[in-house]
Amino acid sequence: MLKKILFIIGFIILFLAVYFYFMRPKKIKLTTVKKSYSNVSLFEENNSYNIQIYINQKNSYITDKDKISSIYISDKEEDNQIKMDLLNLIYIGKSKIDEKTYYIYNYNIKPLLINHDDIEIDNAYLIINYHNFKNVKIHIGSFSSYKVENFNKSDLGISRLKGIVNTINNKKTLVGLALELNNESSKNIDIIGIRFFDPNIKVSDYKLSEFSMILSNSNLSDHLGYQYNINNTFNNEIDFKLNEKDTLLISLMYENLYKITDLGFQIIYKIDQEEFVYNYEKFHFFTDYENIVFIDELTFYTYEHD
Repeated sequence: MLKKILFIIGFIILFLAVYFYFMRPKKIKLTTVKKSYSNVSLFEENNSYNIQIYINQKNSYITDKDKISSIYISDKEEDNQIKMDLLNLIYIGKSKIDEKTYYIYNYNIKPLLINHDDIEIDNAYLIINYHNFKNVKIHIGSFSSYKVENFNKSDLGISRLKGIVNTINNKKTLVGLALELNNESSKNIDIIGIRFFDPNIKVSDYKLSEFSMILSNSNLSDHLGYQYNINNTFNNEIDFKLNEKDTLLISLMYENLYKITDLGFQIIYKIDQEEFVYNYEKFHFFTDYENIVFIDELTFYTYEHD
């Protein structure tokens, strides 16, 4: 009888051990699609950013807004940290990655400081600290924030603007811009440069063209007269005298091939040897409805359950 009781007790202990082993919370696994997070705004404004995190389980401490103590954008070494304000954290859907279900949460954040110098972090990380003394650190791509005094000028205008989108490495990519520039002053204007409000993009080459001859899906190489390469710089020193109206075709060089659908820029020009800038706020050049996630471009992070 005693042996039978001991056997039953042993069986129960073994059953409970196996049950709790398999029922214990699985490790939290998360990732994000690396992007270029960029904003340009007036000094008195403060734009927000939306960062989407893919996580393998719902309702963990990682996605609980009340359990977050602080949030930062930082470089890898954490020498340059930008404290952020978490405006909202919501569940927006789910996706299959490598045949596994991931739940997508959107973190809506903005810098705590409204007035600041230009911020550019090429390799940016999202750092989230929690009240349980745990933290999460994820490489999100690049991060930038620019401040300008105004978005208009009386002597220089842009009457038409379009982006050229080609497929690069199986991705729809903004490879060029066509700007129809107007001299709206009574003096000569010298265009001497263009700066993009994104650390990943620079001028690769430029030429004067006809706006009507440029289509959004044109092969950029056909307009340039040579094979376009996103990594090469051919003639990035823009310098020409603006007529009453000229179309400027610019090819773009990428430091990192992040998907960039919206882009702002700054035109530097001279009138009577005095330098001016024309700031153009972010313009939406195209929409990619496919929104494909390439698994080989993802970095996965694993954390213990709370």
